[in-house]
Amino acid sequence: MTTSELLRVSELSVDAAVSRVVLARVMGHADTNLYGSVHGGTVMHLIDEAAAATAARHAGVPALTVRVEGMDFLAPAHVGDLVSARAQLVDVGRTSMRVRAVVTAERWNELGPVVLIATAELMFVAIDGQGRPVEVPRLAPADVEWLAETVTEGAATATFVPRETGQRPRHT
Repeated sequence: MTTSELLRVSELSVDAAVSRVVLARVMGHADTNLYGSVHGGTVMHLIDEAAAATAARHAGVPALTVRVEGMDFLAPAHVGDLVSARAQLVDVGRTSMRVRAVVTAERWNELGPVVLIATAELMFVAIDGQGRPVEVPRLAPADVEWLAETVTEGAATATFVPRETGQRPRHT
């Protein structure tokens, strides 16, 4: 990237809402552990994919995960649950981006509660074609409450830690 291109990037301010991402998947038997709940690694993978897409959309170039700043598993998901990861940019540095994600679970085939099952914050760095960090646009703040707006059980606080989380009823 040339100096003039870098200056144009640094002058941009992009609304966080335009890079929001939602990824969802119905959990199957291959996604569960010996206890019948969805593997934490499966949830982590969904979080990383949604957060990486969010960071790359904002930067306009590939973005690599450099750190998981926090991840909390709050309730289990089970076979037949539709698990959704919602990700949004919450802060940017010169080349780095912080993404917050919330994960919910609900039955795929029936109306019912949408349960907050995990939260996370990840840090990404934007890179060019040679793998070197590149500058990212500034961030115009957006409403981060969007992340938790579909939760009907285990409501999140401003830091996305639920006030109450209980065990979900097992579905057989």
